[in-house]
Amino acid sequence: MIEPSLFEDFNASKAMVSGVMASTAIYKLAFEQAEQGLAIVSLDERRFLDVNARFCRFLNRERNQLVGTQLSVIAGAKDFEDIKAKLEAYKNEVGGLECCELDVAQHFDEEQQQGLLMLTLRDLTEYKAAELRAQSSAEQLEALLDAVPAGIWISHDTSCEQVSANQVARDWIQMPMSAPKFLSTNTSAQEHSYAGALDPNGNLLQASMLPIYRACCGERVDNSEMQLVLKDGQKRYMLGNARPLFDAQGEPRGAVSAFVDITDLKRAEAREKLLAREVDHRARNVLSVIQAIVQLSTAPSVEALKSCVAGRISSLARAHTLLSDSRWHSVDLRMLIEQELEPFGFSDSESDDSRRFFIDGPGISLRPAAAQSIALLAHELATNAAKYGALSQPNGKLRIDWDIIVDDADSFGFSWWEYDISLTAKSGEAGFGGTVIRTSVEDQL
Repeated sequence: MIEPSLFEDFNASKAMVSGVMASTAIYKLAFEQAEQGLAIVSLDERRFLDVNARFCRFLNRERNQLVGTQLSVIAGAKDFEDIKAKLEAYKNEVGGLECCELDVAQHFDEEQQQGLLMLTLRDLTEYKAAELRAQSSAEQLEALLDAVPAGIWISHDTSCEQVSANQVARDWIQMPMSAPKFLSTNTSAQEHSYAGALDPNGNLLQASMLPIYRACCGERVDNSEMQLVLKDGQKRYMLGNARPLFDAQGEPRGAVSAFVDITDLKRAEAREKLLAREVDHRARNVLSVIQAIVQLSTAPSVEALKSCVAGRISSLARAHTLLSDSRWHSVDLRMLIEQELEPFGFSDSESDDSRRFFIDGPGISLRPAAAQSIALLAHELATNAAKYGALSQPNGKLRIDWDIIVDDADSFGFSWWEYDISLTAKSGEAGFGGTVIRTSVEDQL
């Protein structure tokens, strides 16, 4: 008869064996189903004791080709880094996957006698592919940002300590190629300060008022206008927006701002305003001159008065035509005199009438106000010559010349000569013509 205690010992042993077998089964299952390639190597013999299927695929070898064979590639290795390097070299030689990460762990038994190496290979193919896609996307985005005709600034933190800019923005503020990738809006960072910022009224903008800084605080900035003042004094007028960037929790993590250069538009607006004021000013001046002509002109008859007024207004019109052709910049004196003499017989041809005129003088550009005055002056003198002087007699001749006064480059001498005329000719009474000549010279010039 067997004693009960023996059955208990037997059952206990059986349970222990079953537990070991179960643990072994769990170990084998975990070993084979692991997402990583696993291998156990004897540290003393440098042989593979066990490998899972993923490890075999990584090294492009069958299981029976690895288990029991010596891992010669790591023979003599003294540290784990050498083991990693040699195993990766072996992996590449046999045609395994290149996108792998290798870990080596060392284990000993309780008596520190039997040493094992646990090799773990992780397939990084998908990670590498994702990394390449991300890199490609980043390169495409960078190329796109550089191609956009707008200045773009991106803050990578909420304090604007790291701000990157596309090439257009870097060119705007004249950043050298050797400048750091990241800028700082901190006004104390003078080594990174390439331009100052002003509001539309010309007031200096502190860092906290810059659109990108405001966007970093969560504010949406629209149609912000400002001036960039470069170190050499040049100014750029900018118009743009800024938007905050948020993290997964909805908190600001940075910002992006995009601006366009409106310098040419601003200058065009300024020119337009200036021209509008100039046109208004000149219109008032012309009306004042015409009003004076009408009020002061006298003649023995209505028809004579109309002819007198019309001639003087035509003289102004010719001067205005020349000024309009030059966009009210200046008028050449010779061209002005020739146009005023055309109604009295002057032309570029060699006709008998044209030989009565002699015009000589250097090229002189007249300002608009001076051109109007001298046009009236020439008209009055020519009218007087046609009535009473050289142009009223068959053999009379007219000579007009001028020259620059040496002591004053902004002044010139002007001479009007009439000769080969009879002194017994009837002379007219002094009238508005004399007043026009006197006021043109004394007042307007």
